Amino acid sequence: MNKCLIVSYHFAPGAQVGAIRPTKFARYLPGHGWEAHVLTVAEKYHALKTDWQREDLPRDDHLHRTRMWVHPNEIYLGLKRLFVRGAREGADRPAPAAPTGPQVWIPRHTPIRNFVNSLLLLPDDKLPWLPVGLSRALSLVRRHRMDAVLTTGPPHSTHLIGLALKRLLGVAWLADLRDPWVSNVTKSLNPRTRLSVAMDRRMERAVIHRADRVIVTNDFVREEFLNTYPTLPPDRIVVIPNGFDKLDFTETGVGECPKEFTLVHTGNLYNRRSPRTFLQALSQLIQSGRIPASRLRAQFVGRMVGEARPERAIRELGLEEIVCVSDPVPHLEAIAIARRADLLLIFAQGEPNQIPAKAFEYIATGNPILVIPEGGAAAEFVRARHLGWAAADQPEPIAEAIAECYGRFEHEGRDVECESPWLDPSVRRFDREALAGNLAELLDEAIATSNGRNPG
Repeated sequence: MNKCLIVSYHFAPGAQVGAIRPTKFARYLPGHGWEAHVLTVAEKYHALKTDWQREDLPRDDHLHRTRMWVHPNEIYLGLKRLFVRGAREGADRPAPAAPTGPQVWIPRHTPIRNFVNSLLLLPDDKLPWLPVGLSRALSLVRRHRMDAVLTTGPPHSTHLIGLALKRLLGVAWLADLRDPWVSNVTKSLNPRTRLSVAMDRRMERAVIHRADRVIVTNDFVREEFLNTYPTLPPDRIVVIPNGFDKLDFTETGVGECPKEFTLVHTGNLYNRRSPRTFLQALSQLIQSGRIPASRLRAQFVGRMVGEARPERAIRELGLEEIVCVSDPVPHLEAIAIARRADLLLIFAQGEPNQIPAKAFEYIATGNPILVIPEGGAAAEFVRARHLGWAAADQPEPIAEAIAECYGRFEHEGRDVECESPWLDPSVRRFDREALAGNLAELLDEAIATSNGRNPG
C-alpha cells in the first residue's frame, strides 16, 4: 500500500471547521489503497476542541504531533503585560530620574508598526510551526518512505512545508487550498503593505507552480487561480469539494423537532457575514402578520464576532423571544440541530468565491437552504441544484424567500424521517468516502508524473 503524509495544522480533536476535511481524508484514504500518516500540532494549540468518533482518528503510530515556536507577537504581548503589571505595582513608588540616553519608541498605529506587523503575519500567524513541522516532516518522509505528501490550508504557511519537501526530496506533493490565499477576505483584517502583499503573492506563486497538483474546493476558485497564473497547465488545478460523512447522520438521531417554523444557522459568523438584514426580514414578516410570532423561531449556533454579532439588532427589533444565539456545540450535535430545521441559512457576504463547508452537510439533511446574498459561488451552488433560495442582502427579498418556505411548511408539514438524501447519486458524490477516492486518484497520478518533473 502506498503511503501519504497529510500535513495539516488543524486536525481532530480541534473544533475548527478546517479540521474536518483532513481528518476525513485520513479516515477514508486507506479504503482506496493509501496508508495515511498525519503531521499536525499538539492538542494544546487548539483553542476549541470537540468530540470526534474514535474511528475518525488514525492509529497512534500514524498520528504525529509537534510543538511550535512562539510567535514574536506573543513574546511582545507577554512582555507588555509584564511591564504593565510592574508599572501598576510601582505606581506608589517615587518616580525614577528621566533617562538620558537615546530612546526607541514606536507608537501605536504608526506606519512603522503597520510595516513590522505586516511582515510578522506572512503568510499567517501560524508560521512559527514551519521550522518544527518541516524538521519532523523530513524525518517522517525518509523513515516511512512516504510516496506522497498532502498539505492542506489555511493556514497556508503549511504549504511552505510541502514546498520545502518538494525542493529537498522531490517527493510527490499535492497542495490542498480549502480557501483562497492572497485574495482571501480575511487578509483585509491584518496589516498589509505593498511589500507584504508582494511577498505573499510570491509565496502563493511558488506553491501553485511547484506542487504536482493544486486542489481547490470549487470551480470559482479554480478559475481565479487560472486567471492569476495563465501559464499554468489547467489540469494542474483540480476541484475536490467539501462534503459530508453519511456516518455522521446514520449513527446519530434527529431528536425532538420544534413545533414552530425554525430557521437555523450552524457555524461561525465573522467579517462581513452579518445576519442583520435577515433579522430585519423576520421583523417585517411578524409586523406584517405574514408569519405569527408564535410560529417562528431562529437559531444561531456558533461563534459570532465583530459585525456579525446580532445581539444589538435582536434587541432593537424586539426579537428576543424569536431568535436564540448559542455557543458552539460538538459537530454531531450541530448536525442534529440542522436536521431539525425547516430552513437552513448561509451568509456569504464578501466571499463571492467560497462555498462554506456547512453547505454540504446542509444538503445531506434534505432541508431547504437560503443563501444571502444572491450572487457568488454559494448562491450558484444552491440554485443549480434546486436546493432552496438565494436572496439579495436586503430585508424584502429575504422576507419573500422565508415566506415562501413557511407556506410550504404550513401546507406540507415537516418530514424528518424521509428517505436519506445521500442515497441520491447527485448528493452521494459529496460523501467524504467518495471524495477520498477522488484524492487517491490524484495521488496515484502525482506519483506517476512527479518523477518526470524537476522538483526544483
